[in-house]
Amino acid sequence: MTKQQQEMRLMFLAVIDLFERSADVWNGVAPIVPVYNRFKDLVKDISDMSLIQQQNRTVGYTADKKAKREELIKSTFSLALKLKSFAKVTGNTILETAADYSVTDLEQLTETELLNTATTLAASAWQYSTTAAAYQVTPEVINGLSQNINNYTPLIIQRDSVGDKRKIATVNLKSLYADAVKQLKLVNDLLNALVDDKAFIDGFVQAKRMRSANKAKPEEQKPEV
Repeated sequence: MTKQQQEMRLMFLAVIDLFERSADVWNGVAPIVPVYNRFKDLVKDISDMSLIQQQNRTVGYTADKKAKREELIKSTFSLALKLKSFAKVTGNTILETAADYSVTDLEQLTETELLNTATTLAASAWQYSTTAAAYQVTPEVINGLSQNINNYTPLIIQRDSVGDKRKIATVNLKSLYADAVKQLKLVNDLLNALVDDKAFIDGFVQAKRMRSANKAKPEEQKPEV
């Protein structure tokens, strides 16, 4: 939620507080009731969507993912060195090329590329786990890499899922705010046309002024919806 949205939400809540405290003024005016209720529902939706937006953050996932990525790079490079040494001694040029990765090479790979590289090296290692055992290409080492692959993959999926939810919430918030402003303008028009209670109207103007007071200059106190 942006600062502007926060200020607008406070103004919305101030209007609702006024209406709830003075229901006897407007509750008998038939045209106002459904319009105000719709406005009130929209403000509730804004509060609910704001909570979803706040809950779905990727900061924690990013830190955890970085640590898991480093572990995956370390174990991938370690296995690549073992396979490359075995390939050089046995003259297996295809395997030597496939295992020719430096730490820098691995660090520069995208998430998908790193996972694909690590998975391919693990598969190759299983093929030579018997003949390359002396080079420490063992089931324990390969399983360790596989575990790091498994640890890293869900974090990417979870991060993307959380990020998508937050994007959806952000888009929905913009739409909800726009609808609430339109509805509040209808409330404003109906009050001007149908309600003569000066104290209530003055309170309504003051409630709307909460937002403009935060941004207007002293001489620009004219309230806006």
